[in-house]
Amino acid sequence: MKNKKNITNTATADVKNMGAVIRKAMNEAIEVIRKEAATFIATPKEHYDGVTDDIVTTADKAAQKVYVDVFMKAFPGFGLIGEEDGLNKPCTIPRENIYITIDPLDGTKAFARHESHGVGTMVGVVKNGKVIAAYVGDVNTGEIYGFAPDEPAVTRTRFGVTAPLFADIKTPLHARYILLNTPPYRFPAAVQKFILTPEEGGLFKDINVMGGSYGTTLARLWKNEVALVLKDPAFRTPWDETPILGINERLGFVTIKIDPVTCTATVIDVPPPTKVCEVPHIEIMTHKAYAPRILEWFAKESLVGK
Repeated sequence: MKNKKNITNTATADVKNMGAVIRKAMNEAIEVIRKEAATFIATPKEHYDGVTDDIVTTADKAAQKVYVDVFMKAFPGFGLIGEEDGLNKPCTIPRENIYITIDPLDGTKAFARHESHGVGTMVGVVKNGKVIAAYVGDVNTGEIYGFAPDEPAVTRTRFGVTAPLFADIKTPLHARYILLNTPPYRFPAAVQKFILTPEEGGLFKDINVMGGSYGTTLARLWKNEVALVLKDPAFRTPWDETPILGINERLGFVTIKIDPVTCTATVIDVPPPTKVCEVPHIEIMTHKAYAPRILEWFAKESLVGK
């Protein structure tokens, strides 16, 4: 019983220092990835749909090793779920379920193409089903976004300066941009109309299309560069989704499900996933203040379609 008490107390102390530990590990991982940029080796990797059209690089594995080494020392009882090599270490803290998700190199293909954007690294921490810490790092710029239990505000560190992030909910949608992860023509007709200007029947000023890192894509939403991120059906993974869900929740962003057949819209609750699962519907991420207008638009559009 004495040992169990000590472990539990240690876990509580670790939570208080979590933000500093994760940021330090993330900066080290970013440096490792940068050093690998000119010499990395890429090998084929099976995608979640079973097709071998993905890749993994020596940078992915080197960055994951950085995280594992740091977290195993700092948080020995925590579980670990990582993208590479089937990393899945269970939590060993009595009466707790706390684990860390690791996406060592988010946007591997963009990294392999030597792109100067769309390359990130992500860490999330889940305690008893709730995201209690989340960090996203931009490998190219060195920026880090995130929060921890002892640092409740979501912050952005840029050029050594750390400042809190706040969502812009005052600017109307018609004056703001929408970000897509794939070209507009791949979406149903109603969604293609939704992203147009008000004069054309939609809601927005204009669109951007961006691939690569999921984390750095969503950072554009957190920085108020865009009002909404629109995703086509894909896969949900613990290492991709956990940090996104955590930061979205802290900043007041919600997920809206769009049925690809009926184009009906519904706000949904997305719990942190513990395994890879397919998402058959379109998803919108936007601030909860904008959600009623978006739901209203899709409701009217579905009536028009009938």
